[in-house]
Amino acid sequence: MASDRAKPDRPREALLRALNRHEGNLNLKQLSRALGRNDAYLHQYLTRGSPRQLPETVRAHLALLLGIDQRELCSAQQLHLYDQRKSNDFILIPVLQPDGSLPEKPVLWPFSPVMLARLTAPPYDRLACIRVESNAMAPQLNEGDIVLLDREDTDLGKPGLFFMDDTITRGPKRLELAGDSSPPMVRILSGNSLYANYRRPLSEIRLLGRILWYARQIE
Repeated sequence: MASDRAKPDRPREALLRALNRHEGNLNLKQLSRALGRNDAYLHQYLTRGSPRQLPETVRAHLALLLGIDQRELCSAQQLHLYDQRKSNDFILIPVLQPDGSLPEKPVLWPFSPVMLARLTAPPYDRLACIRVESNAMAPQLNEGDIVLLDREDTDLGKPGLFFMDDTITRGPKRLELAGDSSPPMVRILSGNSLYANYRRPLSEIRLLGRILWYARQIE
C-alpha cells in the first residue's frame, strides 16, 4: 500500500531539480500528458509514492523530455539493473564485402561483449565479419559460413586460420611461414583435399585478418 506522502529519494529529487531548471515552462501535468498518462500521474508519484518506481519506458521518455540522463530517475535497484544491462549492450561489428572492403552502408552484426571478451581483448573496432565463399577449408569452414576476423592480427609467426587474398585464393586458409626463406614465403594449406596446398611470397598475399570465430546455419 502506498504511503500518504512519498519519502524524498534520489529519482524524485532529480525530477524536481530538472523541473526547476525549466523555470516554469514545464509542469507535472504537461509531462504526465506527454507520457501518455493521466494528468495526476507524476504528481501522485512525487507526493503519494504511486507508482513506487517509474517503469523503464516511462523513465526513458521522461528523461528525454527533461533533457537529463535517465540514470538520474532510477532507484538504487533500477540503477544497478540498468548499469548491468548497459554493460551487456551488443557491440555492432561490420560485415565486409566479398573482396574485403567495407560497403558504403555496412550491415552490422550484434555481438555480446561477454562473448567477445572470451575471444579477444578490446577494443573491438578492429573486428569485422565476412562470408566464406568456398569449401577450401571444409569441413572446418564451409561455404556460407560467417567468420569473425581480427583485422589487426596478421602475424604469421603464430600459425592459424586467416582470411587471405592472393588472386588465386580469396577466403580462409591455414597459413604458416615457410622457414627463414628470403624473401619470406608462406605455406598456404587447405582443409579440403580437393584444394591444393601451395607456397607464395608473403609480399603477394593480402591478409584480411586472423579468424577468431564462425557462425553456420543449421540445415
